[in-house]
Amino acid sequence: MTKMSDKQIKLNRIENNFKNFMNKKGLNDNNISEIDLREFVIDNLSSINRSAFYNQLKIFKSLLDNKHIPYKLEEKDLIEECVYFDNSKYFKKTQILDILNLLINAQDKLMIYLIFNGILGKGYKELINIKVSDVAKDYTYINVDGNRILCDDIMKELLKDTIEQEVYVQTTKSGNTMYYDLNMNNEFLFKPIISRTNNNGLNAYNRNGITRKLLKLTEELQHEGLNVVISATGLFQSGIMHKLFVFSILNNLECTINNVENYLKINGYRINANEFTLKYHQLYYGCNSTKS
Repeated sequence: MTKMSDKQIKLNRIENNFKNFMNKKGLNDNNISEIDLREFVIDNLSSINRSAFYNQLKIFKSLLDNKHIPYKLEEKDLIEECVYFDNSKYFKKTQILDILNLLINAQDKLMIYLIFNGILGKGYKELINIKVSDVAKDYTYINVDGNRILCDDIMKELLKDTIEQEVYVQTTKSGNTMYYDLNMNNEFLFKPIISRTNNNGLNAYNRNGITRKLLKLTEELQHEGLNVVISATGLFQSGIMHKLFVFSILNNLECTINNVENYLKINGYRINANEFTLKYHQLYYGCNSTKS
């Protein structure tokens, strides 16, 4: 049996949804209007990703072409309604500080703050490989992968508290509070809870461990009533947006797609400028920007 391509799978899904849409409204290929087509697009093809929306719309247009159904459906006329911003994943610095205030453990706070400040690396290696010995005695800098990262006052305080933290506090779903010893002989800044699988708490975190921790922190914060999803990508990009915001204010820079693309390239960020600009304008100004 031949495996269907991703495009074919999407086409089949859109075709089935379109058929159900027309049946529900009593429409056919000959009497469906532009208003109906627009309604279908908004209800079925909307996405948090601009590229994904464009791709789905292109597939839908090919379906309409095959059915000889006339349409207009211009991307620029649909983008405002069809590409939406997931405000649970991206944060201004003030929101990050609010999140830190709700968390109990210093190392959880520090992990979030370091990722927000650009310390992550491929496979999270920059983050998980930081050793206590990489931190300056006065907490003014951290040596990360051969680079000296200067620390602000918040980072200094979190570093001190993390290095001194001997017990990890965890609240269960039932509301019970559990206390777990950390192995203070572990040379790494971020220490996992002691277990048989991590060499009695001496091993460094791995990528899966960080991912699980961020998921648990998301659950903890949602339990506190926050509409947040804590992810490495979201935190990392939020930090870049903060830097861009500060840079744009200081340099009177209009954050068009072209200017943002130049900013990302100059600073070595391999991020889609169109998507990033959209998220940036939504986070800081509550609107889309399609300016080039």
